[in-house]
Amino acid sequence: MTPREAYAALGLREPFSHGKAWAEAVWGVEGRPLHAIMPSMEARAEVMRDCMEHDLNLPETIIDKHIECFVTAAKARLYDLAMAPKVAGNA
Repeated sequence: MTPREAYAALGLREPFSHGKAWAEAVWGVEGRPLHAIMPSMEARAEVMRDCMEHDLNLPETIIDKHIECFVTAAKARLYDLAMAPKVAGNA
């Protein structure tokens, strides 16, 4: 069973691709300040946690790891998006 199949069996999205997609969606076309996005990311993580606890009845260790992976991927992608205009042409 692949990791993607395992996530699907649990009723979850793969956290790294989910975090990246969430970051791109919240960033928008022209970008937003990172300090304005962070509360939104924390709120999204709490909604995911509640869903996994109450709807899916997953163990706390799986929930914590899933949330950690989502947040890491989202932060990494947001950093990429924020830094891209600053380093464009300097590579």
